[in-house]
Amino acid sequence: MAQAGGYDKSFKAGADLNTTTSDFQPVYVNSAGSVRIANSTTHKVIGILQNRPKSGTGAACVVRSVGYSKITVNDTCTAGDQIVMGSGGALRGSGLSITAATSRYIVGDAIETSGASGTVIEIFLRPSIIAGTLSAAID
Repeated sequence: MAQAGGYDKSFKAGADLNTTTSDFQPVYVNSAGSVRIANSTTHKVIGILQNRPKSGTGAACVVRSVGYSKITVNDTCTAGDQIVMGSGGALRGSGLSITAATSRYIVGDAIETSGASGTVIEIFLRPSIIAGTLSAAID
């Protein structure tokens, strides 16, 4: 469904996403076709959770997959930084490098600056990957 800020799609929750720690978090699709909070550098992010669904597994949730979204970042970043999944699933905006053995999943580009962990900022959402065989740095 097209929204003013992006493209939203409904999914079933693969876990209870009715928590304050789920607000504006990146999600991935599990093997059952449900969405869960991305908490690993290997999770292929498909978008950002836009609502706090009813409690329980299977509840309807809304995921924005492209466009502008709020996101909770767990690191500092500057407007224009790429926001990626880091170690432990934390979203990071700076200080990451790509090695031959590591792929990084990009969530999008920061529209605002964050000076502290746990800050909600606006991003331009564009899930993608930098393959581990590339030699690149994300600053």
